[in-house]
Amino acid sequence: MIQKATEKDLAGILALQQGNFFPPWTRSMLESSLEHPRAVLRVAQKGQELAGYSISTFAADECELLSIAVLNTHRRQGIASALNDDLRREALSRGATQIFLEVRPSNQGARSFYASMGYQELTTRKGYYQDGEDALILKLDLDG
Repeated sequence: MIQKATEKDLAGILALQQGNFFPPWTRSMLESSLEHPRAVLRVAQKGQELAGYSISTFAADECELLSIAVLNTHRRQGIASALNDDLRREALSRGATQIFLEVRPSNQGARSFYASMGYQELTTRKGYYQDGEDALILKLDLDG
C-alpha cells in the first residue's frame, strides 16, 4: 500500500537513505520535506514494514523525483513500479507535464528500471555527485 509519509515514517526512510545513497539525506532534510508545500513524500508499506519510499518536488508544470528506494528484501516485487505509478498520478493531478530525475551512469539497475518506465536520457551533468561521478538527467513526458 502506498500512502503519504508521516513523521513516524522518517526513521525507516532515513535507514533506506543510509543504506543506498552517499551522502544520505539527514533527518532534518526529511523533516523539511515533509513540511514543504511543494514536496511529496510517499511510502510503500508491506504489512507493518516500510518497504520503499519516494520524494519529489513540484514547480510550475514540472516534477522532480529527488529520491526513490526499496528495501533489498522487497526488490523485484513491483514496489518501485508502484511508487513510480503513484508519482505519475500525483504529477498529473498537479498539472505537471514532465518528471525529471538524476541517476548515476554506473547505476545500471536504476537506468534499466527508468527506461522500462519510459524515461529518456536528456543530458549529462559533469561531476554532479560528491565523488565526482557525472549524473544523467532523465525525463518522462506525461502528455500521453
